[in-house]
Amino acid sequence: MKWWSVALSLVVLLWGETRTYAAGDIFEQASLQGLKAVQVVVENLAPDVTQDGLDRTQIKAAVEQQLQQAHITVEAQAENALYIHLGTIKNEAGLYSYSLSLQLLQLVLLFRDPGLVTWGTTWSLSQVGAITPAKLRELDSLITRGVNAFIEDYQTANPTFQ
Repeated sequence: MKWWSVALSLVVLLWGETRTYAAGDIFEQASLQGLKAVQVVVENLAPDVTQDGLDRTQIKAAVEQQLQQAHITVEAQAENALYIHLGTIKNEAGLYSYSLSLQLLQLVLLFRDPGLVTWGTTWSLSQVGAITPAKLRELDSLITRGVNAFIEDYQTANPTFQ
């Protein structure tokens, strides 16, 4: 195992969880106004975390259900994507360091060249921490809370859709 993964685990353990929440950012909320549908993309998980119990397909299905229950349309080919990345590193002691990122990716035009269309992150939330394999399922609840923050911002930007 690389020395930096052990060092990161120690820093996270000693420092505790570090959270950065986007909820309430006026510009990020404004980017959600009029959003019609999203697709959910969950990045592949590390093999060790799947062996210890997390499942990418289950995470995707749970997020889609959560969005649908909040009356946010989920479409497989939507132009906008709620992108979820859960990066994990398991150290020699068996402790996972994790980095969770939720981003809304939308097609955007560049101001300097309006003819150029690209993906841009218009809403985001991230968190890092450490967790034992026995509590790995708690990462599901962190994802749920992140999606709730997205839903709250969506509903603030679209009050008629509640």
